[in-house]
Amino acid sequence: MNNPEINIELVQMLTDARLSARLQLLEMLEGKLDRLKANNADADQIITTLKAWASTRQSTVIKGCKI
Repeated sequence: MNNPEINIELVQMLTDARLSARLQLLEMLEGKLDRLKANNADADQIITTLKAWASTRQSTVIKGCKI
């Protein structure tokens, strides 16, 4: 990959993919918070649930799987 045009295009594609993944994750987090709010969860329940959710996502990503 010595062609600068290809490198620039690849970098842009990877940047766009990361941005898309971050936006998707934020949408999922917002949905999770909305459900917790609808269930009248208290602060401890919210923190515990979000920590478990984050841990599940991390272990799934490490294993190379998608949720």
